[in-house]
Amino acid sequence: SNANYTTFDWFDPSRPENDPDGLWMGPAPGALPWARWAGDQTRMPPIVTPYGDEAPYMSQLVSLQLGDEFDLNNDTTRGNLINWFLAVSNNFPNTLLYHNNFGGQVGDAQLADFYTRAHPDMLSFDTYPWQSVWDGNQSNHIGAALSGPPTGWYGDLRRYRQHAWGAGIPMGIYRQTFHSVEDYDTRVYRDPSPSEMRLNTFAALAFNAKFIADFVYNVGACSLFNITFNGSGDSFTNALYNEMVDVNLRAKNFGKTLVYLQPVNDAVANTYTTGIMFIRGKYPDGSLTPVPNSFLADPQDPNLYTDWAFLRNDIYLTNTWAVTNKGTKNNGNPGDVIVSWFKPLDESFDGPAYNNETYIMVVNGLSDPTGSAADCQQEIRLNFLTSLLAVDMMNPTNGQVEVKPLTLTNGFRQLVLNLNGGDAALFKFADGAPFIGSAVVGPPVIVRQPVNQITATNSAGFASVAAEGGGPMSYQWRKNGTGLSDGGSISGSATATLIINNAQASDAASYSVVVSNALGTVTSSNAVITLTSPIQWREPFNYTGGTALSGQTTPTGQTWADVGTGTAGTAIAATNGNLTLPYLSPSSGNSILFGGLGKSARLSFSPAVSSGTLYFSCAFKVLDLTGASSGGGFFVGFNNSVGTQAGQPSVVGTRVYLRTVAGGFNFGVAKNSDTDWYWDSTVYTSNQTIFLVGSYTLNSGTTTDDVAKLWINPSPATYGAGAPPGPTLTAATGNDLSGNLASLVFFQRSSIVEPAAMLVDELRVANTWASVTPSFTPVRFTSNSLQANGSVRLQGVGDAGHVSVDISTNMTSWSQVASTLGTNGVFEYNDPMPNILHRFYRGRFVP
Repeated sequence: SNANYTTFDWFDPSRPENDPDGLWMGPAPGALPWARWAGDQTRMPPIVTPYGDEAPYMSQLVSLQLGDEFDLNNDTTRGNLINWFLAVSNNFPNTLLYHNNFGGQVGDAQLADFYTRAHPDMLSFDTYPWQSVWDGNQSNHIGAALSGPPTGWYGDLRRYRQHAWGAGIPMGIYRQTFHSVEDYDTRVYRDPSPSEMRLNTFAALAFNAKFIADFVYNVGACSLFNITFNGSGDSFTNALYNEMVDVNLRAKNFGKTLVYLQPVNDAVANTYTTGIMFIRGKYPDGSLTPVPNSFLADPQDPNLYTDWAFLRNDIYLTNTWAVTNKGTKNNGNPGDVIVSWFKPLDESFDGPAYNNETYIMVVNGLSDPTGSAADCQQEIRLNFLTSLLAVDMMNPTNGQVEVKPLTLTNGFRQLVLNLNGGDAALFKFADGAPFIGSAVVGPPVIVRQPVNQITATNSAGFASVAAEGGGPMSYQWRKNGTGLSDGGSISGSATATLIINNAQASDAASYSVVVSNALGTVTSSNAVITLTSPIQWREPFNYTGGTALSGQTTPTGQTWADVGTGTAGTAIAATNGNLTLPYLSPSSGNSILFGGLGKSARLSFSPAVSSGTLYFSCAFKVLDLTGASSGGGFFVGFNNSVGTQAGQPSVVGTRVYLRTVAGGFNFGVAKNSDTDWYWDSTVYTSNQTIFLVGSYTLNSGTTTDDVAKLWINPSPATYGAGAPPGPTLTAATGNDLSGNLASLVFFQRSSIVEPAAMLVDELRVANTWASVTPSFTPVRFTSNSLQANGSVRLQGVGDAGHVSVDISTNMTSWSQVASTLGTNGVFEYNDPMPNILHRFYRGRFVP
């Protein structure tokens, strides 16, 4: 216990004659848990020997090894061991039963057959990597030390990692804490150095080992003790023992969390490992260290690291890492670094509010047979995307978790680790989720800052923060530096999320939050909430299919009017179905069909816009290009007139044109009715759904000309942004409109044939880019959990006010749960499940 071991392991039932159980283990049931081997079924515990009775101590028996290094490639031997496990397993419900083999002893098929039929509680192997040359010219046959990296041991770790993980049981290893000269196979095991002993421990943990056992033949062979050969048999702890005190302490603290974790999924299961990466080091002569068995050199940088891909194991790490040898070994060359990714064994371990948490273990793989662990120190710099502000880092000497802000360096958030040879660091991305198995300590640190938001007048606005620190956290939101309290439109002023209900112009301000705990206070950055006018109108064309558009009234009260010369041709009419665009708010209602010769339609808005910029957007599809001109014909634009008129509107701003070209058609734009058309060279084809956004900027009363712009399929990343991206086309030449914008026109010429059939859907007009490009948050469940009372709790996100959860027992008949409609994009539903054997749930967008 002084060296931070948690259990002692008896070899079979043997005890020293003068040291009965009570002396070693304390009064029953024992001061420490214990373990032992059983050489065969006749020596299963509890056994009474002249030196002690195991029965009073059985409640503290944590592990029992059934035999050691049996030849499981032999069918009879393997069958006998399987029968042994099956015969005794029910007698030891709270004891880990396992068998141990040396690393490469058993074939994969035979090993799989063993654990599939025997159902052991753990797989275990021993590979002892720290050796010396067997030298027959030396009196003790001990030659020069063989140094690392222990590539063969890594291969054995990987193999047992895969088998144990696939079987759903833990993996254990034997650590090397002995020295021995085996003349029979010319092999010399030597005492490990401090860096090698640390690597023997922490690399195993990075490979998902959960159980570490130390083996020694006798005191004279033990690496941790020196024996005096004066006839007394006295032994004394040595310097390596003192290192082991620290090594075991760190392993115990890491274990508080690692027992709850499993590896992230490998890219190709059971073929090669990607959930662990080796940043490749060098030997003292500068040559590369080898790639361990069942790892692959990365295709892009084979000399730098094993197979790794951005965003595969986590969402932040980049490949701009750097490793620097800060010690005195390896001729100044960097050694290996092991990076291992973990995830919770079960999502319930970090509570119902979090999913997909990722933990990373980094091990300094540089070791040397001589010197201290500090002599093999390496500085490891990991760079992450700028959206990651901090990591939660376990302090391995006390098991507490500290929040470490990441510095912004050369465009990345950087974590700097200085690890002695073989040492490790364990951390997760700081996002507000608890650190499983341990407690966060220290003053508060903000791990997600509030962000700017643009929200429409009369709708809800909000700002949120995520902070971590020790103990309970308190929050105080401020508006332009002045503290807020709940009341009126404000709620959540003392929580992590501030909500502004029914936002008005006076709510447009800078918001920050002061976060406090018993150890300190931190203030967030400012988040600016900007208010915009609501969409002046949105037209979902919610009219019966076949109904003429003229005479229909929009949801916001405007009425479509005829614009044309008589009754020739086909009127623009509603048609069943929608045009859908990814990442935009889903379409509703129907769409409109027009084309050929016929009537146009105008929608007037009041008051007319006389300054600034006005935008329109719509989804567009050409069904039939027949009749389209290579010279171009226009189909939509702003007009400075209202109502109806006998002739076609002649002065139209942001006139969007369409012309046929080889293979399809192009889009063009003109500022007005002049002939200064600007064409995009991209060729589009029939039956493509295209997102068009047009704008007209009025510069009345100035010497600056008006400007028309057109965006064709702008990037979804710009939807809902505060400012538009660069346009596809710009038209600034030609006459300005006469001081205002008063309507929007869909144009069908009566004398020039347009494309035979075109569809338009989801028309929007507003004075901001964000309002005509409303981004869409798909409805998704973020967590689900079974509560202690048998109820089911569901949580998710979606567009505020547009979320519905439906329930069903047969996936045919669905009932909406109206109370789950979200007000801030987050929803929750608790289903009591009364007398229901099973239930299905679906989340959906509600227009």
